[in-house]
Amino acid sequence: MKKPLLGIILLLSFNNLIAQTVAHQRCAAFERGMNINNWLEEYWNPSWPSADGYNKGDVEAMKVAGIKSIRLPIGFSFISDTVAPYYVDTNHVLFQRIDSMIKWTDELNLKLIIDNHHGWELTNENWRNHKDRFAHLWGVVAKKYQYLDPERCFFELMNEPPIAFNDLDSLNLLFNTAIDSIRKYTTAHSIVVSPNLGSWGMALNNYLPLADTNLIYTFHCYDPLDFTHQGFTWH
Repeated sequence: MKKPLLGIILLLSFNNLIAQTVAHQRCAAFERGMNINNWLEEYWNPSWPSADGYNKGDVEAMKVAGIKSIRLPIGFSFISDTVAPYYVDTNHVLFQRIDSMIKWTDELNLKLIIDNHHGWELTNENWRNHKDRFAHLWGVVAKKYQYLDPERCFFELMNEPPIAFNDLDSLNLLFNTAIDSIRKYTTAHSIVVSPNLGSWGMALNNYLPLADTNLIYTFHCYDPLDFTHQGFTWH
């Protein structure tokens, strides 16, 4: 009886090891997080990207409050040319602000998600026109930040893919081109991806995992809207 029992224990242990991929372990280590919004993605602000949105003191206060990870939404699309070769201005002050947050989170031993936010107005019909630009942007970002510790820094491909872009197969094709661009410079960093329909959780029902295994899948939940969006004039 001892041998079968030992076999079962080993099998369970082996299955557990398989489940605990690098990406899975890193996701679990995020713990309590904070979204640093209305700063580097706030393209509508005349002073964007403002120098006084957040400072190290703010980040220190977050750590004291128990925050372990920070998600930094960034308006990359607004410094990326819309025509080939899709030049991205890495000397733009936006990158100086990003570098400041990288420095603060590094000094405070916090995890950082570099999130590609607003500006990608994709639909089922037009996404092919944006594919090369999207992939090129991520290649530039990955090349610049490939030196960052993959245990603490993560790349999020796109915040809330537009509801008008509801063709899941096409979304994954778009994501695959960006992942390929990132992997030219780093295979170590985990990449954050989300489903279609604005990262709606239910969209994961029909979502087939991408081929790359170093991915973290995320979804957004705002239910009930009357509570989470109270006071918003557009709701």
